[in-house]
Amino acid sequence: MRIKGIDVSRWQGSIDWQRAAASGVRFAMIKALQGEKPDPRFKENMEGAAKAGISAGVYVYSTAEDEQSARREAEAVLEACRGYELKYPIALDFENEHFRAMTKAARGRVIRAFMDGIEAAGRIPILYSNHDWLTRLIPRSVTKRYLVWLARWRKDEPEEPFCYCMWQCGTGKVPGIEGEVDLDWSYIDFASLTGEKRLCAKQVISGLSRVDF
Repeated sequence: MRIKGIDVSRWQGSIDWQRAAASGVRFAMIKALQGEKPDPRFKENMEGAAKAGISAGVYVYSTAEDEQSARREAEAVLEACRGYELKYPIALDFENEHFRAMTKAARGRVIRAFMDGIEAAGRIPILYSNHDWLTRLIPRSVTKRYLVWLARWRKDEPEEPFCYCMWQCGTGKVPGIEGEVDLDWSYIDFASLTGEKRLCAKQVISGLSRVDF
C-alpha cells in the first residue's frame, strides 16, 4: 500500500487545496514551526487541507540546542495544533547543521526528548531526516524505537538498514501549487489509525512490521 502525499510550508505560497485533492493527494505534512516560531501559512494550510478532505500531519524544523529546548518545541507544536484534527503524525525534522557539532548520543537524547513529549500527549511522533543522517549521525536505537519518515530523492524505493513508513521521494508538480513541491508516499494509512481511537505511537509501532508496509 502506498498513499500519495506532499509536504508544504510558507514557500509554496497560497495553495488551491481542492485542486491538489482532485489530483490524488490524500495527505499533507504541513510545517507548523521553525524551532518555536510558527510558519506564517500554517493556519491557512491546515484549514485548506481540511476543507479539501486531505488528511493532515505537521512537522517542526528543529533548532533545539538540548533536551530542554527539544521539549519546548514539542510543547509548542502541541499547542499550535490545538483545535485541529491531525490524522497523520507530528514529525521532528532533524537535519539542521548545528546538530553535527553534537555527539551521536546527544543527538539521540534531543530526538527522544521531542518524540517522547509528543507520544506522552497521545499523538503519533515520527522522525524525518535523510539517508546520511539516519544511517550515520542518528543512533540506531532511535531509528528502531520510533517511526521514520525517510528523505531520499530517487525513482526507485530505497533499501535501508532501518524500517521507514513514509518516504519523501523528490519534488514535482502538483495541481493547485505554483512551482514544485516535495512528494511523499505513506505506507501506513494513518488516517484510519487515528480517527476517533487516536491510537498512541506505541500501539501503532507494536502492530506493524516492515512486511506490513
